[in-house]
Parts: sequence; structure tokens; C-alpha cells
Amino acid sequence: MELVQDLNGVLRTGSRRRSRNPHGASRKNPPPSGRGEVSISRHREQLADPDMDAEESIARAVATAGSAVVFADATVIVALAALSATGIPCPAVMGLSAAATVLIAVLIAVSLVPAVLGLFG
Repeated sequence: MELVQDLNGVLRTGSRRRSRNPHGASRKNPPPSGRGEVSISRHREQLADPDMDAEESIARAVATAGSAVVFADATVIVALAALSATGIPCPAVMGLSAAATVLIAVLIAVSLVPAVLGLFG
């Protein structure tokens, strides 16, 4: 039914009506999607508080968002490494190399991103 209404709107006005973003964010400020972006977004939200200094904000952002990133990516690493259980060399190598790539991304998100935030605020 919604598709019919969209098509009717296109025919009447010549343009589609804008649907609401399911995340509730505007297009200028989309929700964080990357590993480091979660910590950066949390840090920026906390800096809006005048009582919060930069070092404490970085520590809290990494403690909260960092643990979520590590847990989520640990699940991905286990799933990718499980491809080696097939006994077929090609998926095993692809899964282990993808797991290593995710591990490097997690290490960067947990160590390098807070260091850069500390340097540049």
C-alpha cells in the first residue's frame, strides 16, 4: 500500500516524499557505523557536557563503546575462523585472513583512535 502511495505522490508532484530515517538521525549526522566512529561519536556527545574534560571523555567513550566493539567483533572473528572447520583450503584461508583483518581493525579502534582523540581533541 505504501508503494502505491509513493507512486501516486511521484505522479502528482514529480518527486518522492522523503521517508523518515529509521535511526532518527538527519542525513547530515548519520548514526556511527564504523568501529572507531562509535567511540568518536560517544566522545563528541560527552564533550557537550561542560563539566567533562577531554581525557575523561575519551576514557569513558573507550570503556563503553570499546567494549561493545570488541564483543561484536570477537563474534565476527570466531565466525570467520570457523570457516577453517570445513576442511576446504580456500574458505579456510579466506576466513582466517578476514578474521586477522577484523582483529587489526579492532586493535586500531581500541588503541589508535583514543590516542588520536587525545592528540587532536
